[in-house]
Amino acid sequence: MSKTESDLIERHFRSAGYRDASEDHGHPGWVWSGVARPVPAVADLAGTTTLTAELSAALDGVRGPRPRHHPGRVLVDLAVAIANGAEAISDIAVLADQPALFGSVASDPTCWRLLDALGDPELAAVAAARARAREVAWAQRAETTGAAFGPSRVADTAGVEALVIDLDGHIVV
Repeated sequence: MSKTESDLIERHFRSAGYRDASEDHGHPGWVWSGVARPVPAVADLAGTTTLTAELSAALDGVRGPRPRHHPGRVLVDLAVAIANGAEAISDIAVLADQPALFGSVASDPTCWRLLDALGDPELAAVAAARARAREVAWAQRAETTGAAFGPSRVADTAGVEALVIDLDGHIVV
């Protein structure tokens, strides 16, 4: 990770109320109010890159007559739950049990209702919303570092200005 990328990450976490844990006890990582918060950082990042707002706008027609939770926020909360190790929709309760960290989180029946309401048009809208948020994320990185992505070493080159995705595969015989 370059110094500029490290500075960008540090600025993001500090602006969200985190502090470097190594300042307290020498362990790497970011803490907030004395609690390690890598998973809430995913939700914070979704907000910073406009993903939550894009998803909510794309799914606005899916909301019920008395909505308490924006559909985009429900999808982000599901993603955060998965990042936290959730294996079932009901595991979103782990987030709901920590309102100081995650705010108001939808119940698992609300999650099920949203997922049940997603048909092909809504899934296409979600894909488009994700693409727009991805563009914002790349633009934010380019604004901060001067390039959407830095030089990548490929096939013994000095570096090419390209996004390189290295996939490893296994052959099982």
